Amino acid sequence: MNKKILLSICILFITYCSLGQKSNVYKYYKYVNKAELARDIHKDKKASKYYEKSFKYNRPFAKDAFQYMWVYANKHYGSESTALQCAMFNAQRGMLWKNSLKKDTVFYKKTTSIKDTTQLTIIPSLKNALDSLLHMDQQVRISDTIPMKQIALTDSMNMQKLAELFESYGYINEDNAGERAITVIQMIFIHNSKTQTEEPPFDILENAVRAGTFDGREYMYLYDLCQYFRNDIINISDSTRKDSRFGTSMDQYLTVGDILFIYPPKNIKKTNANRKSLLMAETWKDYEKKLINTFRNGGAGFVQLTPMTFSSTEEEDEKKDELKQEIISGKVKGKYIKGERFILPWF
Repeated sequence: MNKKILLSICILFITYCSLGQKSNVYKYYKYVNKAELARDIHKDKKASKYYEKSFKYNRPFAKDAFQYMWVYANKHYGSESTALQCAMFNAQRGMLWKNSLKKDTVFYKKTTSIKDTTQLTIIPSLKNALDSLLHMDQQVRISDTIPMKQIALTDSMNMQKLAELFESYGYINEDNAGERAITVIQMIFIHNSKTQTEEPPFDILENAVRAGTFDGREYMYLYDLCQYFRNDIINISDSTRKDSRFGTSMDQYLTVGDILFIYPPKNIKKTNANRKSLLMAETWKDYEKKLINTFRNGGAGFVQLTPMTFSSTEEEDEKKDELKQEIISGKVKGKYIKGERFILPWF
């Protein structure tokens, strides 16, 4: 066969496989997003069906597998075989969270058996390397006497070592590094953003998100949070406020006592395009619904809400009135939602 023709066929095949994977990852998030919106308003039967659809397109991330198990164990929606498969996935990761499944004692016993007999997919050398990075990070932060220069140097070294681990192992996530994997990655990225030493290699994580091996929801929040720390200020004024890339920044929302203030992106179309470039199906409006549901009734914990704290209740009330007036007068475009903030209990 002509070499040029063979090369063309190879390129087409690779492109087809790549596009197919991208399509599958997008469909995974499409149905997960629908499931989260349903879970947030306690339509758990509908949520279980959406989760089942999502699992056809990508290996479920631990929190999605857990949500399905919780709905099955507590509401008996969905199928036991799918719930047990989710239990096996999370047992492989060493993170089954069995205690929340005790309502169905028969199912609970079955998950216990799975946990005791399932072989971990965790690579010990990778997990140990991440534990070492975590230890070094915390050691320089245990005392106020350690100079900032030393902390910044450690942050820089940790970022370099993390990049080397990505290069050696191809990807790092809960499947091959366990429960702490995401936490350690986020911690190193955030601390480098605060000390502004190494530029975090966001491209590595973005590639992993598009490949379906790193949770895009975690990545969007991480990226916007890192940029927030680099700016080191909350911008409420419409004249100075800039849209965060994915719309998850604290520049887009804040909670003060019993009020949630939401400042939609100025260019929602661009924000949604940025999300879609990561193969995320959740739009800004979807995210806003989850913000409100999380604030009002705890939702199912799909959004992390960070409150703005003050030294006194009087100071808090003054700030709330100031922000409300800015919105009412039209000085700042946004909305405020009043209600007793629900503190989400751990499952």
